[in-house]
Amino acid sequence: MTLVIEPSVRATLVVGFRGGVGQALLGLWARHAGLAELRARAGSLLLVDAEDGPAIDVPGTRTLPALAVRSGEDLAALLRAHPVDAVVDLSELGTFDCIEACAHAGASWLSTSLERWPHHVNGATSDGGVLGDARRLLPGHRPATQSGSHLVGTGMNPGVVNALARAAMHHFAARVGVAADPEALELHALHVTEEDTTARTDAHDDAGRFAVTWRPRSCL
Repeated sequence: MTLVIEPSVRATLVVGFRGGVGQALLGLWARHAGLAELRARAGSLLLVDAEDGPAIDVPGTRTLPALAVRSGEDLAALLRAHPVDAVVDLSELGTFDCIEACAHAGASWLSTSLERWPHHVNGATSDGGVLGDARRLLPGHRPATQSGSHLVGTGMNPGVVNALARAAMHHFAARVGVAADPEALELHALHVTEEDTTARTDAHDDAGRFAVTWRPRSCL
């Protein structure tokens, strides 16, 4: 018997595919044997980026002309021109405007971080800044969407923080002799800080992009 997997979506739009995370994603998409079923179910990938460059030679993908998405209206126009069932944001699109655009178009939304548009003042106190944005994701405050699934902040860092938090709870629980859960540990909050020490390495980076540790060349 032959198992036939019907595509569950028409296409998936990937925004910001020329960056380090996007290149890693496409590398896995093209070569990782464990993604065979996902490739079959996800339909084709439509790739768009603000930076121009050659088309990507990966089976099941189509590179769209360079386009900078600077607003929810820009994304909505893109979705009207290229109907898709899912959008993956690997860039710096404004999260809440894009959720609204995707929900209106009937598309799901997946982002690697909670973002504001780059041209907006980030961290402004009048509207709560980044913390105010995060509070908008709490139950009762989330955008009212009628269609699609919208996953926000699902990149590497949240996963790493979750793993470290779980390890820390087990470490502290072993020291005080209680269960490794927030209630038994009387854990009320977890504060996470990050120091970014990356710097430009144009002289050694053939892509000429900002050095980030999730790009293998920059990491090395």
